Amino acid sequence: MRYTGAILWLHIWMDLIRADQFHVVSSGPCLHEGDSFCTRRVANSMCSTEKNECFCKPGYVSIQESYGITCKTLLTNLKCQVDADCVHVFNSACHPGAGLCACPSGTIYVAQDHACRKLIAAE
Repeated sequence: MRYTGAILWLHIWMDLIRADQFHVVSSGPCLHEGDSFCTRRVANSMCSTEKNECFCKPGYVSIQESYGITCKTLLTNLKCQVDADCVHVFNSACHPGAGLCACPSGTIYVAQDHACRKLIAAE
């Protein structure tokens, strides 16, 4: 029974930190410090004065990586509904919340290849 409670708490906590289309959840309100509060936690994020939370800057979209949330560059301004719509950058995927193409989790954009490539693990 003890494990069931821990698992339930973990699911609730994961729902709280999951990112929606442009939102980055941080560990507290950002108005007091402004954008620096957000950028220390997630690169390419900014403080929303209306919501007092951190969001990805325009031109970026939030992606859940294995190490946490990141703001990745939107690759084009062309709308998509499915990954197959993202034909302009090899290995890109349609972000389900934004409806725009971005490099999926575990990849980065490599300009000379015009493709999303897997990150090489540091050893």
